[in-house]
Amino acid sequence: MTGTKLSLALGALCAWAVIASAAPAPSPHPSTRASASRLAPEYLSGCCSDPDVKNFGLHIDFSPWPEDSEMTTQYRSLGILFGKGASPYASHAIVRVDYARQIGCTHVLSGDPSFSGWEYFIFADPTQPRWAAVQNVGADVGYCDAANSSFIAAYDVNGNLLEAKFNDEVGFQFLSIERPFAEICQVLVGDCYGGSGVCLPDPAGTALNCLSFSPPVSLGRDLPESITLPPPPIVHVAPATGPLGLGALGLLMAALAAWLLGRRRAAPPRA
Repeated sequence: MTGTKLSLALGALCAWAVIASAAPAPSPHPSTRASASRLAPEYLSGCCSDPDVKNFGLHIDFSPWPEDSEMTTQYRSLGILFGKGASPYASHAIVRVDYARQIGCTHVLSGDPSFSGWEYFIFADPTQPRWAAVQNVGADVGYCDAANSSFIAAYDVNGNLLEAKFNDEVGFQFLSIERPFAEICQVLVGDCYGGSGVCLPDPAGTALNCLSFSPPVSLGRDLPESITLPPPPIVHVAPATGPLGLGALGLLMAALAAWLLGRRRAAPPRA
């Protein structure tokens, strides 16, 4: 190769290197079932040490349990029963591996189907088959790829909805419910795959890691042989006020005005 050709080849190689280094790297998709090798460091978070996790007195981290472990009555001494240990109608509560979370916190609790089913649990007396209730409960859910895609819902002993919270952030978020006194007996946490209203399924599903709750208070009411699961909550979101939302609202108002005008023109004259 002549000196001129060698210089041209080296110049082209340098130019290619500059272009390659300037090109943006493909953005990782921080979904719950993503591989750890595809995630940037800022996405590897979400455990009991997160600053938004509230300490209500007791907490459960599922990291010590092997993958595919089913949670039922293992935490009865803390006054809590999971999944089939709480009701035959509940989905299985299974420990899964979520590589979107930081090392040491990758083992999470998921309903069935994996990363989509609801996580159902109840509070019970640790030593006798009676209901118990807590004042506060919260769970670290994620990875939420969209707002209003995951929820935590608290119910009383009769299955009446007390309160529900939906995620308003993308990423991991600690969702909690705090009541004026101990009245929370049943809890649903999970993805909105079976929800309604504008509670839409998360694109990749969610699961929970850190579960925090106040000490259960035993109630003088026996647990039934089988508990019917309460219905999931419905989220109500205010109309969007951004450009797209305003545009859609304008089109809706225009269509309504045209419909009303057509009805007025078609109305028969009064006698």
